Amino acid sequence: MKEADRITPIAPERVMEAIHKGINNAQSKLGADMPETNITVLGYRGVHNDYNKVFDIAQKKGLITDSEINTRLRNGEKSETICQKLIKENKDVKELEQAYNIVPLNALKLTKKEVLEHAQLAVKFAQDPKYKGIVTGFDIAGPEFDTSPMVFKESFDVLKTYNLANPDNKIGITVHAGETPTTIDANGNMVSSKQGIIEAVNLGTNRIGHGLQAFDSPEIMSLLKKNNVTVEINATCNINSIPEGVKGMSYHPVKNLNENGVKLAVCSDNQTMCGTDPGLEFTKMSFLGYEDLTDINRMREIVLNGVESGFTSKETKDKLNLEINNQFDRTIDLFMLELVE
Repeated sequence: MKEADRITPIAPERVMEAIHKGINNAQSKLGADMPETNITVLGYRGVHNDYNKVFDIAQKKGLITDSEINTRLRNGEKSETICQKLIKENKDVKELEQAYNIVPLNALKLTKKEVLEHAQLAVKFAQDPKYKGIVTGFDIAGPEFDTSPMVFKESFDVLKTYNLANPDNKIGITVHAGETPTTIDANGNMVSSKQGIIEAVNLGTNRIGHGLQAFDSPEIMSLLKKNNVTVEINATCNINSIPEGVKGMSYHPVKNLNENGVKLAVCSDNQTMCGTDPGLEFTKMSFLGYEDLTDINRMREIVLNGVESGFTSKETKDKLNLEINNQFDRTIDLFMLELVE
C-alpha cells in the first residue's frame, strides 16, 4: 500500500506502542554496533565550582551578608546564580572569579590544554589507517551556565582544519548549548545562551544538544537551517529550563523550532537519569497535542534525522534506516487496517 499522506496524531494505543517499540528496537541495534563502528572523544566543560569560597570572599569584602545569601536561597535562587551575579557586579574583585572557577572543567577535571589534546586525539584516530571506516566524534557537554563553547575555540579550530582537508572523512562535532537561559562567555561576562548556540554553529558543530533558546530568534533558527545543524530535543530532561519558565512538556518550545523548519531529532539525553527514551518522548508529545510534530510521517522524518546526523558508519546508518522505515511502514499498515475495521 502507499504511504498515507497524513495520519491523525492521536493514534490508538497499540499503534503508539508499535512506534515506541520500533524506534527503540532500531536504536538498540545501532547501539549493539557502536563499539565496532564509533569512537567518540569527549571534552567536558565546567560544572564544579566552589560556591562557598565565593560567598566567603564576598562577605569578607562586605559585598553580601550571610543573611542575604540565606534569604535568596530560601526564595529559590540557586547558588551558582548568586555567584554569577556577584562576579558580574564586582568585576574588579578578581578573587571572586578565581574562586568560582577553582576547578575549570568538570568531573574529569580537564584543563583547556587537555581538551585540546582530546581534539588532537580525535584527529589522530581519524587519520590512522588502522581505524579506517571508524567514525570519530568530538563532544563538548555539561552545564553551560559557566562556560561557553568559544572557550574551547583552539580545540574546535583543530577539528575544523582537519574537516576542511578531509571532506570524505570528517570528525563529527556536537555541542551542548542553548538549554539554560544564560552562559559565561570567553571574557567572563554573563550573556544569553543564544550566543552559545551561535558560537557552536560558527565553530563547526553538526549537532546541538538542546538548543532551546533559539525558539524565539528567527536569525538563529535561520543560521541552524543554513548550516544543516540538527538540534537534539530532550523534552523530559529540560522542561525545567524552558525560556518561559513554565514547567510542563506541553509548553516546550520544540513547537516553535519545528514550525520554523529547524532540523530536529527527538532524544532522551540520559535514559537512566530521565526515565525516558525516544519512543516514549514521541508518545508524550502525541497525547499533548503536538500535531505537526507527531504526524506519523513527520515522526519518521525526525527519527531519520537522528540517523543522518549520527557519528557512525554509512553501513550502520543504511541498516538502521531500513529497520526504521520498515517499522513505520508496518505501523501505517496497522493503523489503516484499524480504520477499515
